[in-house]
Amino acid sequence: MKLRDYQQEIFDLIISATTNDLIQLDTGAGKTPIEAALCGWAEHSIIVAHRNILISQCSEKLAAFSIMHDTISTEHTRRRCMLAHKKHGKNFISRGNKKTLVASIDSLISRYKRGKLDLDTNLSWLIVIDEAHHIVPDNKWGDLLDIFHNSRVIGFTATPGRMDGQSLSRKKGGVFDKLVQCEYLKEKSVSKLINKNILSGFKFYSPEFYEKSHRHRIRSDTLLIANDPIKIYKKFMNNRRTIMMCATIKNAEEHTELFRNAGISAGCISSNMSAVNVSRIIDLFSAGKIKVLCNVDMVGEGFDLPAVDGLIMARQTKSFIMYRQWIGRALRTSPGKDIAIIVDLVGNANDHGYPDDNIIWDIDNPPRTPSAIKNAPCRCCGFWYPIIDMYCPDCGEENILHNRRQSITPYKEIYNLDIELIEASRKEADRRYLQKKKEMEISESNNYLISYGHAGKIAEGIRRNFIDVIHKSGIEIIKINEFIEKDRNINFWFSNFTAKDADNLSPKKALRIFKEWQKSN
Repeated sequence: MKLRDYQQEIFDLIISATTNDLIQLDTGAGKTPIEAALCGWAEHSIIVAHRNILISQCSEKLAAFSIMHDTISTEHTRRRCMLAHKKHGKNFISRGNKKTLVASIDSLISRYKRGKLDLDTNLSWLIVIDEAHHIVPDNKWGDLLDIFHNSRVIGFTATPGRMDGQSLSRKKGGVFDKLVQCEYLKEKSVSKLINKNILSGFKFYSPEFYEKSHRHRIRSDTLLIANDPIKIYKKFMNNRRTIMMCATIKNAEEHTELFRNAGISAGCISSNMSAVNVSRIIDLFSAGKIKVLCNVDMVGEGFDLPAVDGLIMARQTKSFIMYRQWIGRALRTSPGKDIAIIVDLVGNANDHGYPDDNIIWDIDNPPRTPSAIKNAPCRCCGFWYPIIDMYCPDCGEENILHNRRQSITPYKEIYNLDIELIEASRKEADRRYLQKKKEMEISESNNYLISYGHAGKIAEGIRRNFIDVIHKSGIEIIKINEFIEKDRNINFWFSNFTAKDADNLSPKKALRIFKEWQKSN
């Protein structure tokens, strides 16, 4: 197996250094081939991952490079690895191999604690960590570094940032000395990889009305989604293999049944299931016997299944990192796949951007997630109001997002919003809202610049004083706003006022000029 040019560039950068490096490469761009090549280069190496599915994927890439190795894992996972080797013509698992290994972090630490890790941990191991954004010194990954205290650590991730905000940089208490990227892919990487046909092109559907304040940031038993996922699947993805991100395990199970009742083959995987059952469902999905795979946090990072054609997000996430991991699942290429269909039913894109947005990665200052949202629209009329209110101040509808119990629930009641129906009511609500605002607040347009230079500053001072005087004299705000919107001519101010009026304007003069303006307009 030969590395692509950008993979080779990263490989060369790593082997020419001695630091703990964190490699950023977008999902689907090919991190595991570089990991495998590094294992072929190093005298002693271990690829470490935190999920069984990642272990089998890493093992398969070692087989692609014809590298004999063993696993530190359950016997079931080892057999899955051997099964993955079939397409390479032979089994590359060598039991007892102490030079090159693929390990489950949990199995490795467990064996060490039980005194059953039959490896010389004093050697200069190359520790290659898949999905390395999990690593901080005070968790189990830190224990790994304590065990192999003479090791060099090379981490790989598409998203070099942690969901809890902790830094990955050694400067700020993390593990890695620097971030390594291919020079060509430092900017607009997703767009460039799509243009090279390394990643799939995509169509992204996100409801236009579903803006930030449409979603709640409090713990709640309810969730608004923009439309019925079954309708969405039939409209955009019919017969395509699609992953659906669900809010809870119970919701995932419920949606699975709804898809089946609609005649669409669907399956559900969750952390409640055994590894054997999860593998069975994934195999059925891979074979095309299941078209929709519902899950909660099971097919995010590292889920290497190129045959995924669609992604439905029916769950909100505050995490930019998690969002990018989800998007990456759909952008992998595969034979016969023309384009990825991504549907955002909950407005995540409003917080986190679109799949090909340019991301500047920095482990010292990683991209952050937006802060809490304070307002939400009424589900009935669309009027926006504070999320803590129990009722809509415009139409009186109960606020279904209001929840003072702050409960942690294993289930969310789903409310499907019909986009076509809500658009009309929202436009009317927006019109009423703007009209009310016009009646209650002096327009921000009062801050516009009449002209540049000294004359402009004088005219601006006159205008501000004029509006303040007529407002205090009892002129209605809506009439003042009409004036502000219509008159922006500097000649008006100098033909009716003097420079002294910027500081001292009599109400009588101001009202006379305003009434004259009204008559002429």
